[in-house]
Amino acid sequence: MTVRDLEVLDLLRGEPRLLAIADAVATTQKRKVRLPRQLLAVPAIAAVLVAIALFAPWQSPTPSLFDRALAAVGNEPVLHVVTQTSEPVDWQLVNLATGERSAPTFTVRTEIWYDGERGLKHSITSTNGTVSDDLLETPQGVTSQDGPVYTCAWIQAHPVEATRARVSCRLDGDNGTVPHKVPEPAPTIDPGLSGFLNGYQDALANGTARRVGEGTVDGRPVIWLEMRLAQQRPPGADRTPDPIEQRVAIDRESYRPLLVRALRGRFSYRVVEIGSVSRASANFSKPTQVSVPPRQQISSGSVVSSTEIGLDEARAVLGRPGLWAGQRISGLELTSVTHRVLRTGYARSTGLDPRDTDGLSLEYGSGSEALRIDETTGPSFAYGWVRGSRYPVPPEGSVRIGPFDWGYLQRDGIYVKITSTLGEDAVLAAARVLEPIPG
Repeated sequence: MTVRDLEVLDLLRGEPRLLAIADAVATTQKRKVRLPRQLLAVPAIAAVLVAIALFAPWQSPTPSLFDRALAAVGNEPVLHVVTQTSEPVDWQLVNLATGERSAPTFTVRTEIWYDGERGLKHSITSTNGTVSDDLLETPQGVTSQDGPVYTCAWIQAHPVEATRARVSCRLDGDNGTVPHKVPEPAPTIDPGLSGFLNGYQDALANGTARRVGEGTVDGRPVIWLEMRLAQQRPPGADRTPDPIEQRVAIDRESYRPLLVRALRGRFSYRVVEIGSVSRASANFSKPTQVSVPPRQQISSGSVVSSTEIGLDEARAVLGRPGLWAGQRISGLELTSVTHRVLRTGYARSTGLDPRDTDGLSLEYGSGSEALRIDETTGPSFAYGWVRGSRYPVPPEGSVRIGPFDWGYLQRDGIYVKITSTLGEDAVLAAARVLEPIPG
């Protein structure tokens, strides 16, 4: 007998036929196996894969743990999954008067309905309770709350329009000019869950998924599986996506996934719910369009000209007095004052021409010991300001530090970004002493 898993031996003690099957599987698993030729979407019952792939419990006249797990997930045609992750931000809010620091945590909850037979997937993502993304994938195309989505299949069918929109599935951006009608690839669950729906059974059978240990998650005993799954190349793309590499914690009682963790990086999320529902109760409705004002549909930001000016001129560049940190800060002398022209570009669909605004930059020190203050009268993309809830404009009297020790603040209608080769302490020191340039 080659089976060494005590749990399997105990579970199949009264089933000599299944024990023999398990023994044969254990023996064949030692051989070198080939990757599956392709990863296929499997039905909703894939969540019980460990037992089904390895032990074939349906052959037993007595319902087993695996049979009960299969029944718990259900055999309706639509998989319903809810995942959740808590994502700390990569910045801190620092009160300039007290030094007190704070950083919010974003709770991201994604609800997914997946019908592999019909090629449908609907995912709704909420961030801190507010819908932040709504995506419907069908064989006819992909739609979001912002409208149609540029997919590789769409780009192949509309190469000229895609080039005008500056989108491509090729690193060189060459879409060509001849339309090619290709079908939309079958939708997949996001990488952390794709193992359960796009080839997990095959992965277990051929060794690309393997049991690597046991442990606990929130006090519940789990089996850890490690998976490496190849991904298909999208139509028209010039490279294949990196393989999915992850560890999955499987509940020892229900054999349902509880936690998915990337092998590389720190990304992980919990599987809050997984089961199957009927097509009548599934949600495959088209996302409701969200109207975004044209001026908020920013696509690019750049500095198009720079002119060194005197300190006296700097007071008038922004239409109001600019801010500075004095003649000297953190041991660095003021070395230059520059008037910059900042250009903001908008999404082609808005019909808006690029807009130029004035910016001001003050440089202290130089080379490896330098500090720079960039400012303008709005949160300019050219200066690194990003719209959205993840990078909010800090309240007056505070500075947002990060990422990369960059400091962002606003005061008296002036939006300021401070960077320094000397690190965070120098950035905070400059933020605390900012005052209007004297006239």
